[in-house]
Order: sequence, then structure tokens, then C-alpha cells
Amino acid sequence: QFELTSYDRRGRGDSEDGDRYSIEREIEDVLAVIEASNPPVHLVGHSFGAILCLFAAARAGSKIDKLVLYEPPLGAQHVHVGWLDALQEMVDRGELDAAISQFAAAASITDDELRTLESSPGTWAHLRDGVRVAAREIRAAKAALPVDERVLGAISVPTLVLLGDEQDHPSYTGLHDLAAQLPSGRLERVPGRHLALVFAAQDFTGVLRGFLGFNQTFAVRDD
Repeated sequence: QFELTSYDRRGRGDSEDGDRYSIEREIEDVLAVIEASNPPVHLVGHSFGAILCLFAAARAGSKIDKLVLYEPPLGAQHVHVGWLDALQEMVDRGELDAAISQFAAAASITDDELRTLESSPGTWAHLRDGVRVAAREIRAAKAALPVDERVLGAISVPTLVLLGDEQDHPSYTGLHDLAAQLPSGRLERVPGRHLALVFAAQDFTGVLRGFLGFNQTFAVRDD
């Protein structure tokens, strides 16, 4: 029903890293992929990817038809620097599994969900790849938050903010306010916590189809 464009963000998967890293470079990447995806597109972002989509949408204007933001971690601005240092130290020592466990707790991923993810070798390898750059991405999010009202005011397209119906983690505070502050925003619940797209995929995609209709779509993942 949709044509989907996804990509490996810089420093992940098959994407090489740049000489320097910043959230500005990440936003520019989103805008570049939109340009290459025959806009206008629907833009869908999850977790840190949702923060990138939020900033990109403020610049993309009519190149986006609709915007979906699934649990952008607006509470990341309060993450303690010492916790980030400890996460990076695990990565530097090559303790990627331990780093995943530490990151998962901060992302409101349950132990049962983590065990299920670990049982899939491909998925676990993807998480081991992503956790290597998790600390720098959280630092980038901290520096960019809170989102300026001018950014929110520049997003005029219909926007759906998604929140897990069991979600109570401080990383995802402020999403009701986010939906209210967006000119055409609304909040809707999906099952579970942070990974409905994995553990309740049918319900999750049903919500997306109901909001997006039948058109192109483009997604920015966190993982």
C-alpha cells in the first residue's frame, strides 16, 4: 500500500561516518533523503529518529504531506552526563551487550522484550551496531532540546504523535504538550511501550494507515 524509503543513518549499518558529528548533520541527511524520494512524502520517525523528523519537518515545508512522531525522547535533555560517560566506556571496552542492556532500560524496553530481541541474531547484531553511537546521539539530543516554539510553529502539516499505552518512562514526558503545541498535531496511543512497531506490528501499522491514507511514506528509524 506504500512505497517505503528507509536508510542507515551515519555511522550505522552500511553508512560511513563523517569527519564530525552533530544533530545538524543528521537533520541534513533526512532532508537529503526526502529530496531523493520524490517529494512530497509522509515522514515517519521513531525515538531519536522522531526528533530528527521534527526538526527536518520544520524546514521541509510542502515536501512533507504528513508527519508521524513515535515517542521522541524529549526527556533526553535530563539524562545525566555520568550515565552517558558510563555507556560510552562500556562501548569503548567492547562490552556491547552490557551497553545494550543499559540503553534499553533508559529507552523503556522491558527485560522480556530485550530477551526476545536477543533471540534474533540479525536483530541483535543491528542493536550491537547501533549502541556504538548511542551516547553521542543522546548528547546531541540533549543539546537540541527543548524544541524551540518557532520550530514547532513552522510545522503546519498534519502531525500524529504516538505514545505507548503503557508508557510511563521519563524519557517520553512532554508528548501530550508536544501534540498540543503543534499547529495541526494530535496524540494517539499504540500498544505497549517503545516498541509497538515490533511487538504489536499489526496494530501499529493500522494506526499509520488510518492516519496516512494511501500515499508515499518515508521512515527514519532509531535502531
